[in-house]
Amino acid sequence: MPIDSKDYNYIGTLNANDTKTQTFAIIASSGISSENNVITVEVTYKDNLNNEQSISKNIYILGVDTEGNVSEDDNSAKPKMIISSYGLNPTEVVAGDIFTFNFTFKNTSREKKIRNLKITVSSEEGAFIITRGSNTFYVEEMARGAMLTRGIELKAKQDLTSNSYKVNVAFGYEDFNGNEYNSTETINIPVTEYSKLVINSVYPGEGYVNSVTNLSFD
Repeated sequence: MPIDSKDYNYIGTLNANDTKTQTFAIIASSGISSENNVITVEVTYKDNLNNEQSISKNIYILGVDTEGNVSEDDNSAKPKMIISSYGLNPTEVVAGDIFTFNFTFKNTSREKKIRNLKITVSSEEGAFIITRGSNTFYVEEMARGAMLTRGIELKAKQDLTSNSYKVNVAFGYEDFNGNEYNSTETINIPVTEYSKLVINSVYPGEGYVNSVTNLSFD
């Protein structure tokens, strides 16, 4: 929880490609777990068309110092899968474009290895279409604290408007005690609306050889 009562900052204007850092002082409760602690950050803003937008991101706080040790056989230590980072190639996605979505995922547990990891990538309302290959990945085993990177080629639908669209990455896995786990991470991908200049309704005036005439169009 925040140390003071203020749990938000007001930034003002943020120009294109600008980066600003915000700092919040927080305190951990006495009963906090040593892993799988989540802080949700939500940013709300208005774009240059004065449309209200929002985007949220989960930040995982790992390695909290708590009393006592957890063994590999302790079922209370649930391994958690998170997406630690992701990238787009190209970095700016335009409706109708093909791009590569790369993501790095991590087994945050300091106590348990996992196995039989199945990862499924999907988008809400079919905003992104898989152009080739499968949307499912399989990993036989991941050690404690291990990270892996995978990529998938997607195509943004042609009729998408300028907005952020969700990609869901679902994880299904088990620990070496046979306990099964499922979790889903959501990534918001910004898409720019496809725009094309079209000339139509051409109206030529009456013309004569070697004389000036008019041409109008929309």
